[in-house]
Formats: sequence, structure tokens, C-alpha cells
Amino acid sequence: MVENFTCAPFGSGPNGRGYRYGEDSRLRRVTVNGTETARYHYNGKGEQVAKTDAKTGETQRYLYDEAGQWLGEYDGQGQAKQQVIWLENYPIAVIDGSGAA
Repeated sequence: MVENFTCAPFGSGPNGRGYRYGEDSRLRRVTVNGTETARYHYNGKGEQVAKTDAKTGETQRYLYDEAGQWLGEYDGQGQAKQQVIWLENYPIAVIDGSGAA
């Protein structure tokens, strides 16, 4: 079953934001004023592994370890945008693409 619904924030009129969910209840597409803005992709574990900008076609990728802990976000060229450092089950730092923590 695919569900569609639209939210109209105050002042945006009837076409506001639209969200499309897949049969697995995961967000698949976002539209603004009827124009698709983003697509979301998931792996077999249900983890979000990519987000594609519908206008530019650029894809951000997300990486997880075997335990499902989010390790980082990477651009289409594989450059890190954010990376997480874990100590056992606790995230202790997030490093942005410039190397700053």
C-alpha cells in the first residue's frame, strides 16, 4: 500500500508539502508545491542509505556498521560530510567534512 498526503503549513496555500511513503511505511518522496524535491532509499534492514536531490540529481549516502550504528554521511564523490565516532554504544563525536568536531 502506498500512501500520499499533503500538509499545508500556515500561509502556504493548498499545495504545501507532500510526502509519499512506500509499502514498508518508509518515506520515499517529498514534494513542495507539487514539485518533487527529494527521494529516499533504504537497505534491507530499513536503514536510510541515500537521499537524492530531485532537482540536481546529487545523492547523499549514509553508512552504518553491522550493529546499525550510523557511521557517516558522504556526497556523491565519496567525500565525507559527517562522520561519527563511537565508544562502545555511545556516539562521542561527530566530525564534519572540514575535519572539525
